[in-house]
Amino acid sequence: HVNPKIELPFLSVASQRSHIGIYHMGIYADETLYNWFTSEFTKHSKLKLNIGKSCIRFKKPQHVTLDLIGVLTSKLSPEQWIELYESKVRPSTR
Repeated sequence: HVNPKIELPFLSVASQRSHIGIYHMGIYADETLYNWFTSEFTKHSKLKLNIGKSCIRFKKPQHVTLDLIGVLTSKLSPEQWIELYESKVRPSTR
């Protein structure tokens, strides 16, 4: 399932035509982290949260909740992400 020669995505930022997307793979894989983020967002922004499975979308740069994104990134280290990811991947049956 995983090619060890290719890096494992953890956090990405993309500037799309209609939004800025912040992709945090941890909120996709960890329901507790996802629930924490969705409840915390209302404390940091008056805007409605626009979120997919791992993509947090903001219409304008000034809407990005940098302080909350900073806390989110500190809640899951890269080592913890690798461990979480590997626990979710089914072992190959080859």
